[in-house]
Amino acid sequence: MITNLINLIPLLSSLFVLALGLFIFSKRYEFRLKFLFLLLCLTAFMWLFGTFMMLINRENEALAIFWDRFIYLGVVFSPILFYHFSVVFCRLRGNKTVINTGYILAFIFLILSRTDYFVSGLFKYQWIVHSKAQIFHHFFMVFLLIYMFLCLLNFYRNYRNSEGILKTQGLYMFIPFLLFIIISVAAFLPAYGVNIIYPVPYISGVLFSTILVYLIFIRMK
Repeated sequence: MITNLINLIPLLSSLFVLALGLFIFSKRYEFRLKFLFLLLCLTAFMWLFGTFMMLINRENEALAIFWDRFIYLGVVFSPILFYHFSVVFCRLRGNKTVINTGYILAFIFLILSRTDYFVSGLFKYQWIVHSKAQIFHHFFMVFLLIYMFLCLLNFYRNYRNSEGILKTQGLYMFIPFLLFIIISVAAFLPAYGVNIIYPVPYISGVLFSTILVYLIFIRMK
């Protein structure tokens, strides 16, 4: 009974994050900002909902791997979406080459994630299951770390170059992104045979999205 209730955490989190994305998108905000935020929420929804489906199918290896591949339909785009969002949110010109390269790489990893050269087999832990990372998954992690670092760099520069209330807002933006990125990277550890504290990564996505909604409200005043 307790296990079933705990398994619901990713499902409830996925619905909450999706609702936040649709809520912001319904507002009369700058289109690029709210559209990128919606896409980020959609990738988070796919990650959380796919995790829920993996948990309830943990005894069926084929289905568990199927739902893990479903997760990567969105997750492979999260690095470039985070970076692109940081460019728009901080009102930066951005490097078109970096942005375009990021989307191209994301589509390449999308294709690779359908193969056994990306994930194959299954690790089983007390609370969760996760497919085993293969060679191209390692390259994806490099892609993830590079673009997450560039995202953080944008928010840090925004903080350093701002004054007064904008500087405070910049700090409020940098710290949640830093913590969420650390937790998000940790969420991939089960793919490498390392267990995690369940359900911390899945709750963190809800908290991060909520904070981000609040900061978007402040920015658009």
